[in-house]
Amino acid sequence: MASTLFLTLGLASAVSASAAATEGASRSAPAQAASAQGVVTTGAPIPLYGDMRATTAEIAFGAPGDAQVRNVTVPTLTPYLPAPGTATGAAVIVAPGGGFMLLAIENEGEAVARALAARGVTAFVLKYRTDVMSEDRAAFAAEAVARITAYVRAKKADDRQTPFQSPFKGQALAEEDQAQALNLVRERADQWGVDPNRVGILGFSAGAIAITDLVSGSTGARPDFVGLVYGNYDRPIPTGAPPAFIAMAADDPLQGVRSAQDTYAAWTAAGAPAELHLYERGGHGFGMRQQGASSDGWFDAFMRWMGSRGLLAEPATAE
Repeated sequence: MASTLFLTLGLASAVSASAAATEGASRSAPAQAASAQGVVTTGAPIPLYGDMRATTAEIAFGAPGDAQVRNVTVPTLTPYLPAPGTATGAAVIVAPGGGFMLLAIENEGEAVARALAARGVTAFVLKYRTDVMSEDRAAFAAEAVARITAYVRAKKADDRQTPFQSPFKGQALAEEDQAQALNLVRERADQWGVDPNRVGILGFSAGAIAITDLVSGSTGARPDFVGLVYGNYDRPIPTGAPPAFIAMAADDPLQGVRSAQDTYAAWTAAGAPAELHLYERGGHGFGMRQQGASSDGWFDAFMRWMGSRGLLAEPATAE
């Protein structure tokens, strides 16, 4: 119940911060952002499904530097391209967290994609579909409490050997959208200068859970590598799972040590390569936020892991 209370309070805080929210906010593009290694170009959001129409208005909210969005019914993929001459050929789809009820689109999405592109990795922010919930902030908070409580109860009864019955409709949609995003990046690999055999997914919290669903599901889409940041898994991990980078803070009140250890054990038991980083401090939802905690170094560790697995080729040099 402590984890339920923490997440509830976190969501309530996020919702309260939406006093100045705007509905149906869109992210204009193309845009450019300076990086230490050149200029990162942000492309226009690409709809995952050309014939899909919004069934409700998106609600954008959050403090500066922590933009969030909920009631997403039309998923998109936004490219972040490395500066010319710096691309390694690797690509990472970034899946923010938010309990399948909202997306921490900036701290666990855009900021991550910019950092990846600055290191020569072509990145894509996946704005996947979420549960559609009340537009009223108080009603949304109440709905969130009920769904989180149901999820915690379901997890306590889950043996991970039978299909997990998630109370979040958005969980299945997130898995479907990740599969579609993976297929889209590979289909357009030449356009973006990406090696279709070096396309991974990096997810946070719910985004990471959806990755484990994708790996163990029946969509047929398989990432070449995955990053799981403060997530867990709901289904058995199959033989042949892709290499996994797993990161968690030991003081995370939602997931914590046991979830990280269980995920690592499940991966290695399936005969799949995995690397576990368990940080002393960092809490839940740290993303790219610098807190003076040991978890601040997770991104550099992820890049070193990618390099150690041969996923980062040397940038091509012009003659």
